[in-house]
Amino acid sequence: MTYLRLSFYLLLTLISVYSMTAAAQHAGRWYQVELLIFKRNTPPTDTIPASQREEWPTDISLAYPEEYRFIEDPLSSSEHQLGGYSYALTRNEQFEVLFHQAWDQQMWEESRSTPFIIRAGQRNGDHWELEGSINIHIGRFLHLTTDLWLSEFIYGDVSSSFSGNTWPILPILGSDNTALIDTPGNNFIAPFLADKPQVSRAVKFTERRSMRSKETHYMDHPEMGIIVRMLPIEPKN
Repeated sequence: MTYLRLSFYLLLTLISVYSMTAAAQHAGRWYQVELLIFKRNTPPTDTIPASQREEWPTDISLAYPEEYRFIEDPLSSSEHQLGGYSYALTRNEQFEVLFHQAWDQQMWEESRSTPFIIRAGQRNGDHWELEGSINIHIGRFLHLTTDLWLSEFIYGDVSSSFSGNTWPILPILGSDNTALIDTPGNNFIAPFLADKPQVSRAVKFTERRSMRSKETHYMDHPEMGIIVRMLPIEPKN
């Protein structure tokens, strides 16, 4: 029994050492990351009878990471690999593409990886339809972690339509408003009255997925979906 236990712990140690060695070998490599996020078009919540509405929890916690960065120098659409998916989704009335960008990224292990801020879709006051962050790091495989929320807004009094549902206050990034820049081609100001928008629904999309490079991966959610592809590229000078 002691021999079997010793062999088991030895095997675990070897696996751990192999994983750390593999992670160290991959750290610092450059990849072209392409991310496409879309939502499923459904009628506005306030137009659906209460008995037919999808019920989502309201006691959710929403927060941006303490350390974050923004996607810089996105690649032109001519360098996109997922253009066919975007075209097909755009032509289908059941879906709406909220975010589609590609960029070059040097990959590090999770402890050294800084999340990217995502804000896209229709803008409502200080907020966007889609907000949150993603984090991509490398170990034996590439890993994508999402902490996103998709919100619906209403202007004016919502009490009559949402019968007491209390949604969380959406977080706002730090006081450095110079960082709050619209993403060209993705965001536009909602053509509503100038009164303050209120959240009528917020749905979270949190997931962690291991991925292989050179493959197209899909992450599913009842309200939205993510398509991602990562290709190894030559090191930057």
